[in-house]
Amino acid sequence: MAVAATHAALLMAQGAGRLVRASGDRGVVAVLDPRLATARYGSYLKASLPDFWYTTDRNQVRKSLAAIDAAARQTETRQTETRQTETRQTETRQTETG
Repeated sequence: MAVAATHAALLMAQGAGRLVRASGDRGVVAVLDPRLATARYGSYLKASLPDFWYTTDRNQVRKSLAAIDAAARQTETRQTETRQTETRQTETRQTETG
């Protein structure tokens, strides 16, 4: 059991690390196996994860995912607007010098 729990802890930590690589990264690590909360090794597995906010409330998870999605859409919109502005500025300079 110790080897399996150690391996599971390593895999969980690696998976979470792939999701959140930088301080601005956002995501949800969903562990749908109830043994994380009920089995004696559950606390060991949770301790292997980075310091995440923890909940078992599905509605809160949905709200969090919606907030992450909204923030990502805002970022995408800002990036698109910035690219469009830069393109217009480049075209204007080319017209003025051309």
